[in-house]
Amino acid sequence: MENIQCKCAAAYQYGVSHCGGVLMKWSIAQKITIAGLGLAWVLILGVTVLSYGSWREYAPEVTPLLGMAIANSIATVLLGGAIYLAIQSAGRSEERSRCGDNQTEAMRRSHDELETIVAERTAALKQANRDLLAEIIQRRQIELSLRESESLYRTSIETIPQGIKEIDITGTITFANSTLHSILGYPYGEIVGKKIFDLAPESERLAVSNYFTMVVKDRPPLTPYQTKALTKNNEIIDIQVDWNYKRNETGKIIGFVAAITDITERKEREEALRQSEFRFRHLAENLNLIPWEANLATWQFSYIGPQAERIFGYPLTKWYQDPGFWISCIHPEDRDWAVSYCRQQSDLYHNHEFEYRMVAADGRIVWVRDIVHVSKDPGSNGTLRGVFVEISEIKQLGEKLAESERLYRTIVQNFPNGAVALYDPDLRYTIADGKGLAEVGLSQELLEGKTIWQVFSPEVCQIIEPYYRQAFDGISSLFECPFYDRIYLVYILPVVNERGEISAGMMMTQDISDRKRV
Repeated sequence: MENIQCKCAAAYQYGVSHCGGVLMKWSIAQKITIAGLGLAWVLILGVTVLSYGSWREYAPEVTPLLGMAIANSIATVLLGGAIYLAIQSAGRSEERSRCGDNQTEAMRRSHDELETIVAERTAALKQANRDLLAEIIQRRQIELSLRESESLYRTSIETIPQGIKEIDITGTITFANSTLHSILGYPYGEIVGKKIFDLAPESERLAVSNYFTMVVKDRPPLTPYQTKALTKNNEIIDIQVDWNYKRNETGKIIGFVAAITDITERKEREEALRQSEFRFRHLAENLNLIPWEANLATWQFSYIGPQAERIFGYPLTKWYQDPGFWISCIHPEDRDWAVSYCRQQSDLYHNHEFEYRMVAADGRIVWVRDIVHVSKDPGSNGTLRGVFVEISEIKQLGEKLAESERLYRTIVQNFPNGAVALYDPDLRYTIADGKGLAEVGLSQELLEGKTIWQVFSPEVCQIIEPYYRQAFDGISSLFECPFYDRIYLVYILPVVNERGEISAGMMMTQDISDRKRV
């Protein structure tokens, strides 16, 4: 029985491994024939099995043969089954083959379409990558330019001589450059975060607050203004503020940008200039100075100081309306030479000054010193600018002094038995004369302009110097002084001017030699 099972197993393996492959190549008719053969073998096997019992009983010797028949029948059945399975498999393979061909064509077309789509998408992706790369490069260049621009902006902001600050809409300082910190004396960074009112003096804070509130509310056009600022050391300085609105990308006002200039020195110079102008105006009015300006070619006055009306008595309009008015005011005795001299010097562009008389509206004689500056102005023949200095009082004093000096010299020259001299604080003789000078070998020429040390011996100077100096302390002195073979009585006294000031010393001598001998 085991032998039969082994044969059956071998037949099955053979059928499965060999017959299936062979049947794949048969036609349909061949496959039907094999199927019929297998069915016949199945029928024979069935009859044999049914007859097996009687054969075993009556013919034991045929049992082996019967076993072989049964084994062959089983093998045949198995072979038939295998053939059947092979036929079924072949049918399905053929059907799959036909379906596979259709699917292969469809897949090929799909593959071609897919390759086309992939190629198109790949080309588009490559172009997108190129565009993206170009955009990245462009953005990097823009970022680099922005960084360079920002660096240049920061460098410029930090190095300009004006203080720069940014203020938000609440009045808080959000940025301040180093110059502003330097102007106000703060360490760098300390100003940021402060309110603008914190940097104003106490007396100015309310005004600054009100003005800033008005600007935030009404948004008027901003103009430069000057104000005061408080430094960290509580010093008050003058500043000028140039400012404008700060807007975002949509144009909305979000704050202010201001440039701060320290004008303290400029203010001080302006104040000094105003004081100087005031002093000059006061001096000019009190010293009778009349500034004027006229055309070089026509002598038409374009300006005359208001003092002219007070000094000369003529309305100022006459000086502007009549080019020959100045000439008509000159004294007839001085007119020709004064006009000729002024014209000659002016045509040569020489600055000059001269003195002459003018006739006032009331007939008074007014002496003037005319100081003239000639300038070549672009686009014109030139301009005369000058000052009339009214010197009538000086001229009168000079005449009085000359008359007094003539009288004094007459007295001195005839001073009997001695000499008279005036000397300055340097002990230098300014006037010296008298009949007694010649008696001791002296003269006016030997004394005037010289100090006592240039005229007398050291021994004489040692005697007279203390007395000469005491005169400038207001002390008068009387003493005797030997000189050559004579003895002189010397009288020293201070000379006081009209202002009560000691301006000189006076020395008078008298020869008392004969009196002393008696």
